[in-house]
Amino acid sequence: MYLLDSDWLIDYLDDLRDAVELVGPLADAGLAFSIVTYMEAFEGTLRKQDPTTAQARLHSGLRP
Repeated sequence: MYLLDSDWLIDYLDDLRDAVELVGPLADAGLAFSIVTYMEAFEGTLRKQDPTTAQARLHSGLRP
């Protein structure tokens, strides 16, 4: 299992190429992140043009 920090999680959710290429293959081994990382990512969704869609994308990444 791999522990993601806020930067990687947020970049992955924003579809940044480097993050997608790194995090995507690691998902099969399992990914985890702290509640602090989750809250930082969630706070970022509130600043998006469409917060509802950003929150849905974050939460869809939490499901197994």
